[in-house]
Amino acid sequence: MSERIILGIDCCGKEIVPVRDKLSMFRNRHSSCDGTSWGWIEGCDSHVCWADNKSFGSKQARELVNKWNDRAAEIKEGANLQHTTGQATPCSTCGGSGMSVVWNYCPECSRKL
Repeated sequence: MSERIILGIDCCGKEIVPVRDKLSMFRNRHSSCDGTSWGWIEGCDSHVCWADNKSFGSKQARELVNKWNDRAAEIKEGANLQHTTGQATPCSTCGGSGMSVVWNYCPECSRKL
């Protein structure tokens, strides 16, 4: 993956920048001092954490991971479709074929749809 995409901010205020096509979410087996769950996301350029007592909790982390993983699958399927059928929906700005309905942007030029 060559482009740097910031997906959001984690519970500690750090940027969430994926470096793999697939992200994974984990929950720590021990809760925090107030009894809430916390965990991390693997597949990013640095340690990404989530905590249910913060604004970036397990629900937001799960949504982010699912959207990213769906995007990766969608781009792969689009590339396979273009390769097998020669058909793809090109970006009107850069002409790239990786238009993402999940993220509403072109990953090649970052143009919002």
